[in-house]
Amino acid sequence: AATSLSPASRHAPAAPAAAAAAAAGGNMHEQQFDAVLVCNGHYSEPQLPQLPLAAGWPGVLLHSHSYRSAERFKGQHVAVVGASFSGRDIARLVAERAARVYLCAREWKTQQQLDAGRG
Repeated sequence: AATSLSPASRHAPAAPAAAAAAAAGGNMHEQQFDAVLVCNGHYSEPQLPQLPLAAGWPGVLLHSHSYRSAERFKGQHVAVVGASFSGRDIARLVAERAARVYLCAREWKTQQQLDAGRG
């Protein structure tokens, strides 16, 4: 799961607008993103994670509840956090416009598990 957001290096003009650090198998790594979409399943009251520096981050931080169109992500590097129904659906739509999409999740469910209501 993403643990922080920070501005990208100003010395790399072609670099995306921000970076998210995540733990993968106990190892930390950093990836650059223009936008982060949070798809954590709370539709009526969106809950965005409290990430350090998120308030000053120049990129897009959006909950799936507020997602309307993939057009705003054209040519961007986008992280979609949450791999259940809304996360998978939005990742597929954004991938049609974005330069690259990363689908991020704490755990992965098969389509059968999601369809059976365990997602």
